[in-house]
Amino acid sequence: MRGTEVGRCPGSRGLLDADGETGVKKPELEPTCTVYNINPGKNRKLLSECPVLGQYMLFVGHMREYLGKDSEKDLGKAIDKAIERCIREDVLREFLMRRRWHG
Repeated sequence: MRGTEVGRCPGSRGLLDADGETGVKKPELEPTCTVYNINPGKNRKLLSECPVLGQYMLFVGHMREYLGKDSEKDLGKAIDKAIERCIREDVLREFLMRRRWHG
């Protein structure tokens, strides 16, 4: 079973060697993290306490909106339109103006 993928959880895998043993040692530390849903209507308290995170949620929402309207599903165009809209609406304006591509 050489090269067979073995997964303990999504996003984490090892490979079985010829003897059926995983080639990955057990880690000495296993980091954990907390994941928060920041989609509209979720974790309102967190978003009210962190305005930048709330603005990021708006940017992602605009991007999804434009991606849904684009018949070709062009992610690059959707991102560009969302950036322009956010700059006009003063959402992440400083950040986006400093980092946008001028190609």
